[in-house]
Amino acid sequence: MKRFLIIAGAIVLVLVALAVAGLQALKSGAGKDRIARALSNTLRQPVTIGAMSISILPTPALDASGIRVGGADSTAAPGVAIASLRVVPELRSLFPGRTLTVRRVDLVGLVVSVRRDAAGHWLVPVPPPPVGGAPKDTSAGASSAGVALNDLRIRNGALRVVDDSLRATSGGPTITTITQLEAQMSADTSGVVVPSFRGTLGATAVTGSAKAGSGGISLHLASESIENHDLRALFALAGMQPYPGLTIAGKAPVEMTTTIAPDLKTFTVTGNAAIDRLTFGTIVLTKVAAPFRYARSVLTLDPMTFSFYGGTEKGTVSVDLTTKTPAFAIRTAIDKLDVNQALSANTTMKNTLEGTGNLSANVRGSGTTQAAVARTLAGTLAFELANGVVRNFPVLNAINTTLGITEGSSKDTKFESLSGAATLGGAQAHVTTLALHAGDLSLAGDGTLGLVDQSLNFHMLAQLSAPRSAQVVQRVSQISRLENAKGEIEVPVTIGGAVGAPKFGIDVKSVATKQIRAELQQQIGKQLEKSGLSTGVTDRLKGFLSTPDTSKKDTSRSRKPPTA
Repeated sequence: MKRFLIIAGAIVLVLVALAVAGLQALKSGAGKDRIARALSNTLRQPVTIGAMSISILPTPALDASGIRVGGADSTAAPGVAIASLRVVPELRSLFPGRTLTVRRVDLVGLVVSVRRDAAGHWLVPVPPPPVGGAPKDTSAGASSAGVALNDLRIRNGALRVVDDSLRATSGGPTITTITQLEAQMSADTSGVVVPSFRGTLGATAVTGSAKAGSGGISLHLASESIENHDLRALFALAGMQPYPGLTIAGKAPVEMTTTIAPDLKTFTVTGNAAIDRLTFGTIVLTKVAAPFRYARSVLTLDPMTFSFYGGTEKGTVSVDLTTKTPAFAIRTAIDKLDVNQALSANTTMKNTLEGTGNLSANVRGSGTTQAAVARTLAGTLAFELANGVVRNFPVLNAINTTLGITEGSSKDTKFESLSGAATLGGAQAHVTTLALHAGDLSLAGDGTLGLVDQSLNFHMLAQLSAPRSAQVVQRVSQISRLENAKGEIEVPVTIGGAVGAPKFGIDVKSVATKQIRAELQQQIGKQLEKSGLSTGVTDRLKGFLSTPDTSKKDTSRSRKPPTA
């Protein structure tokens, strides 16, 4: 056994000696040049190596330093920089009479910098080979290099993207870097392939793959969850300015593929995103999911789904980022929306309208703030609410209390349905076919809502069902003058002021033409005063109601006032 160990040790020493001798020969000027030439063929740029040393552990290898790629320094973009090389040969190929075979080459501290100029052209340090592949180099130098760098490994590398068309807050180009790159890479005359890599984008762990060839360049990037702080960098990698005021929270997996055409200008970005919570200003969306596509400066999310204040949405969103002010178009449908939550969180209408609603919209606009968006909104929308309450609506309640129609407190009115449609434009919502149904009472009409100043200007008609109208007329006979041809009592209503301080009233001119006299004055006028309407409105109503009707002979003076 002792003799065997001695013999085995001697063999190992001989093998190590031969390996060292082979490495010693390889690190000489000729060997160093062979490795530099092989790397130049891979990167298609001149490569020089300053010095090489031998290391035995953990595996016999050559370490190279002082490496220069091309004529630029390590900060150039486009450019390639390598801190050091580790060449790991097949030990058997180091023995005399054998062809040198390199098992792998570690590119330590490799930094690849690409650039997009202000005109939108991508400048890459390793240009793709022409269609059909690069011509085979049959020169003596290439054939005698004897070093094939087909198995390249990137250790502690980085990918820098310098974009002159996206400006940073400092005014300079946007620079985005994926650091701590670990990857495998193969290269030949057809191009460069990175089947997989991992690294970090800011504080976000990412994985992906890349390919550059005659068909163009592609970069696939994925993350189990993008950090909010790194959202801007993700947008920059896709060639987009981030949307101001947009933030995310919670789990946010994302994957995207950037494809650059052979002309190195035309590019598209496609992918999928799922975000637990997305916030824009006061608007909060949850469970957001959207396949997306970015091409020719237009971002499209189709279909986009999310939860919004108890409701669920499905629709299509497109954002044109050609200019500094984004322009958007939205087609959407939201079901089972908690209207009070949505209005309370995003408008001054807090605890004003309750109910579960459905909303559909086809709108467009532009801007980076809610106020700017409101000024530019155009398009159409429709809504339906069910089983809700209108709060602080005194004119409706005045009619309601006077006629004893629906349930509700002194300033609230419960309803079964509320629906309408609106056309948006000129910073206003022009509402048509507005209809409210509350028991035997219905309210219908139209008007405008200011999207910026929150102003109100509505003309409505309150209508009581024929059976209930008949009951009311039995109690107050003069109210029969408010009946229409179907036997329904009608009362015209106006709504003005602003959303936060609405002003309500009776359209006294319309009422006067219906010849309403003392009874209506006493009944509705009393309720209007209790509901807090201004004295001026009440006095005007009394004045109109007390004016004789000159269109017909007034015979009411000879009669005693009816008893309510």
